[in-house]
Amino acid sequence: MSIFSDDNKITGNWVKFTVVGDKCEGTLLEVRQAINKLSGLNQNIYELKSPEGDILLVGGKPAIDAQMKHVKLGQIVGLEFIREDAPKVTGHNPTKIIQVYANKDVVDQDYLNAKEAETALGGTAVDNMPSEEEGIPDFSKEAELLEKIRTIAKAKYGLETETDISKKVMEETKLAFIEDNFAAILEQLEK
Repeated sequence: MSIFSDDNKITGNWVKFTVVGDKCEGTLLEVRQAINKLSGLNQNIYELKSPEGDILLVGGKPAIDAQMKHVKLGQIVGLEFIREDAPKVTGHNPTKIIQVYANKDVVDQDYLNAKEAETALGGTAVDNMPSEEEGIPDFSKEAELLEKIRTIAKAKYGLETETDISKKVMEETKLAFIEDNFAAILEQLEK
């Protein structure tokens, strides 16, 4: 048997909320950041595994991010396009309101067991493993560090946009604004 068949293709499907009532659900596998090609700013990307086993990708927006920060890896999460609000600026598109649904007790136990086994075998999922108190993994440390950097930069320098924040932080710390440097950047900003 050859692995090269259509049945074995791994794909990531971007979820598009086009009509009120559109929804998706799945296990939260990963939260990462990528540059949005339209805005040029960092954007959270939420990777979900649907009940059918498909990989779904949801692009973050401030309202989605605010709700998703309470969801932990391994939780089952649902997102639904519940309404459209009129644009705040004439000529802009209406704002799509996405509601996130999650319950801390509704988890994908198979996913959590697999991550636990991976860690036991020396895997790389140690930072995202359940603590005894929580029972569910937390977001990556990098996302938490980035949020702290943003908060300090906004307060310290009065900046709002992601581009302005990253430029000023690099200028002040002399460090590239990349995940590997977030801990060092935060340490310097806190001085």
